Amino acid sequence: MEFTTDMKNLSNEIFNSFKERIQEIEELEKEMQKSRNQFKTEHQEMAANIKENATNLWKELDQAEKNRVDTYNKEHQEIVANIKENATNLWKELDQAEKNRMNTYNEEITQIKNKLSQIQNTISNMINEFLEDRKNMAEELKNKSTQDKEERRQNEQKRKKDFDELMDKFNEDLQNLKKTVTNILDNANDTLTNFDRENSERAKAVNDLRKETITKLNNFSKERSQAAADWKKMQEEISQLKQTEVSTSPKSHASEEKTKAKAKTKTKTKTETKADKEKESPKEKKAESKEKLGGQDAAAEKTETTKPLEDRVLDYINKNPDGVKVSDMEGPLGETRVKLGNVTKKLVNEEKIIKTSNLHYPKSNE
Repeated sequence: MEFTTDMKNLSNEIFNSFKERIQEIEELEKEMQKSRNQFKTEHQEMAANIKENATNLWKELDQAEKNRVDTYNKEHQEIVANIKENATNLWKELDQAEKNRMNTYNEEITQIKNKLSQIQNTISNMINEFLEDRKNMAEELKNKSTQDKEERRQNEQKRKKDFDELMDKFNEDLQNLKKTVTNILDNANDTLTNFDRENSERAKAVNDLRKETITKLNNFSKERSQAAADWKKMQEEISQLKQTEVSTSPKSHASEEKTKAKAKTKTKTKTETKADKEKESPKEKKAESKEKLGGQDAAAEKTETTKPLEDRVLDYINKNPDGVKVSDMEGPLGETRVKLGNVTKKLVNEEKIIKTSNLHYPKSNE
């Protein structure tokens, strides 16, 4: 029993260890998935920020261009308004202003181009850094996954080796247990054989006792019938004496008194004997009934015991079409569970009965 409990506990520990390893692997996969999702989210946020910065930059450029155009239009209107008053100076100033404006415009365009170039370089560097970080992270995750996979493989090999050793030990113990069970069954068979022999001897003794009791009862019945006949005869003699004329002589009278006393004594004795017999007869009848029933039970038990166990098991299963467990037959059939299990297995192999789960059904239920 302790061995079975140890084996069960060891199996539970192995199973729990295996479940813990699976849970650790699942948690590692969840962490990797979380890292990938976080990396993807950061990448998307970075791309959105870059896109937003570029959009804002283009908006600022558009606004600067609009402002420049507005300034140009305003200056142009002022120049047109003053052309009539001072054409020569205006043309000179206009030429100079145009030159200055063009220089300013060229400088602004150059600054804008330089700024755009810087922005492009910054974005390119950020993308390159991002790709480099992504590559390094992927390489690190790959190495970690390979290392974890190798560790899991080594642990699995070790666990398999330990399990094989455990199974070898278990098989060895099982063989020893089978030998022990075989010895127990042999001893049980010897015990059952001795019990059958003793039971047969007891049944024979009971039959002899029953025959002796029947003989005594028959003798008692004959004696009782004889006593009843004597009593009847005596009553007839008394009646005849009453009808006969009695002599008046003292001798006749004394003789008559003596005869009556003798008849009364005999009658009293017969009555007491009859009453005693009638008092004892119920007990004897009850004893006779017990003996007859005991003889019948002993005969039935002897017949049932001498019947092969295989036939007894088959009869019991046929009488219970709703299904029978092996443990249910131990009490009624008076056999061990191991012996009954071997017999039912043989009957199932011979297709005389049907086994479903732990229940055995008659062949006719198929």
